[in-house]
Amino acid sequence: MKGYKADEAIGSFLGLLYTEEDREKGRPQHNLDMVFISAITNSVIDEEMVKWVNEIAHLMGKKTIAQCVEDEATANSLSLIGVDYMQGHWIAYPKELQ
Repeated sequence: MKGYKADEAIGSFLGLLYTEEDREKGRPQHNLDMVFISAITNSVIDEEMVKWVNEIAHLMGKKTIAQCVEDEATANSLSLIGVDYMQGHWIAYPKELQ
């Protein structure tokens, strides 16, 4: 376990996308994976895990980004939790590059 960092352990467990490269480049965010976001309105466990990850990320001075926000109910729940940013089809559909 030598050299194993707490944020890597959290990331491995919860599907956060936060790598050594992110740290080196100073990327100030944690991405909340769609596995947890997609069921947040139907699963108390997923909702609590998102709350926990959001709180831990904020304690680390990081912003949070919820991926795959597909409906208003999910967006409202994430807003109440205090997630900083959201992305997904409910926000905007992907566009072709010009």
